[in-house]
Amino acid sequence: MALVLNGSDTSAGDDAGLGYTSAEGVIITGQGSTSDVTIKNDADATVLSIPTGTTKVGIGTTAAAVNLHVASGADGVAARFSRTSGGGIVDVENYNGIGGIGTSDNIPFRFNTNNTERVRILNDGKVGIGTTAPDSLVEISSGAATTAKIATTVSNNYAELIFEDGNAGYGFQVRSDGAQSIATGSMVINDRDTGSFPVVINEGNATNTLFIGGSNVLIQSNAAYSDGSIGNACFQLDGRSGARTGMCVRAKTTDGSAFVTSSVSMIGFVNGNGLVGNISTDGSATSFNTSSDYRLKENVSYSFDATTRLKQLKPARFNFKTDADTTVDGFLAHEVSSIVPEAVTGAKDAVDGDGDPIHQSIDQSKLVPLLVKTIQEQQTVIEALEARISTLEGS
Repeated sequence: MALVLNGSDTSAGDDAGLGYTSAEGVIITGQGSTSDVTIKNDADATVLSIPTGTTKVGIGTTAAAVNLHVASGADGVAARFSRTSGGGIVDVENYNGIGGIGTSDNIPFRFNTNNTERVRILNDGKVGIGTTAPDSLVEISSGAATTAKIATTVSNNYAELIFEDGNAGYGFQVRSDGAQSIATGSMVINDRDTGSFPVVINEGNATNTLFIGGSNVLIQSNAAYSDGSIGNACFQLDGRSGARTGMCVRAKTTDGSAFVTSSVSMIGFVNGNGLVGNISTDGSATSFNTSSDYRLKENVSYSFDATTRLKQLKPARFNFKTDADTTVDGFLAHEVSSIVPEAVTGAKDAVDGDGDPIHQSIDQSKLVPLLVKTIQEQQTVIEALEARISTLEGS
């Protein structure tokens, strides 16, 4: 192989050439077995190599795998891009087999598409997507309706977002539901702690809170009310004094677009036998309804002595200890329990495991049938007396 100078052989072939053309300037050609062009330093180490018959350039390697291949035999920065002044150093590096790209001075790093910035990493590590000034570790901002999406392409699986603090295993997760999820529904939010910790959503203070934990759902509270008569509340809504209403249930159309004044069941009560009562509204009133369909009943009797039982009731006037200045009419629950037992809940003098009282309660509406039957019996007596009087007066 000959070395031809002055441009007499700069085309493909067996010779190496160093030449010049007015269009291309200085031309270096070569046809080695591994490289067409190799530049070495004084220590005989390859600095730059163009593999034979290719347009690839290798820096620090004779086996360039791509158009520009930069290799380093030791950990550290393999390539650096910088301005001649004013900062802005971007390094491509490899440490312990881990590749990296980023800045090595105190400036942000950004990613562009279509000549527009899409992602920025500030010099303190904050990441902004759609914003150049993130104020948290990661901030996503978008003028479109969808800001971020987490999805899975695996059938019957779920997409999941996990929040975890410095104690491994403590936090909560938000997931779309799938066959492997913990519940059925379109979205699941649950705690993933190794201990028993609730999920709490609030606006900055404990009184304006949605609290989910221990099989309880609490609104405007973080502690479930409990006493011996009702146990722990599964659902608890704390009202507020003044103009605020604890709970508002509104009657609206099927699509929720307008209010309705027709009869609507607002709250239903269901047990193992089905619906056993509801609270309903119409255009002007609210009804508190309990099951009464004749198809639910048997052994129906209209002949019983109501008056004798009614005379055993002991209406009284009293005040509650917590409201000493208000006197009301009513009954003592235990004095009613033997006469109309269905009107009373609980047992006299009952206490819980700590010795605290489990108070009785009464549903005075359950006394209405007895009152009606007594009035009917009295009316029968009155009509009989009126008939006797009429007979005596006629004679």
